[in-house]
Amino acid sequence: MANGTNTAGLAGAVTTTLHDKGFGTLVAVNALTTVPASLVYPVDATGTSAVAEVLAALGLPQSAVRTAVDGPPPVTSTSGVDVVVVAGPDLAGQVSSAGAGTSSSG
Repeated sequence: MANGTNTAGLAGAVTTTLHDKGFGTLVAVNALTTVPASLVYPVDATGTSAVAEVLAALGLPQSAVRTAVDGPPPVTSTSGVDVVVVAGPDLAGQVSSAGAGTSSSG
C-alpha cells in the first residue's frame, strides 16, 4: 500500500481496512508520485489472481488496474508483495468516512 496523495496517513488507513478484511499487508509507504485516482498493480501471478478481490474490498473499478505496459508501480520496492495499491483521493473519502485508523507513514 502506497499513499499517492498529500493526505497524511491515507495508506496506513487503507492498509488497516485491507488487513481487517483478511488481506496480508506490509507497512504502508508513500508513493513516488501523486495520482489522480487509486491504482492497483499486480506484481506477479498471485497478484493477478487477487486483483478482483482487492478491487471489491476497496470498491475500485476495473479501470484502476495497471499492467506491465503501464510501467512499474511508483514505489521504491515491490519485494514481498503480490499487489501494490496506490491510494488516490477517491480512497481518501472512503476510509475517512469509515473511520479507519491511520499510521505515521503513508
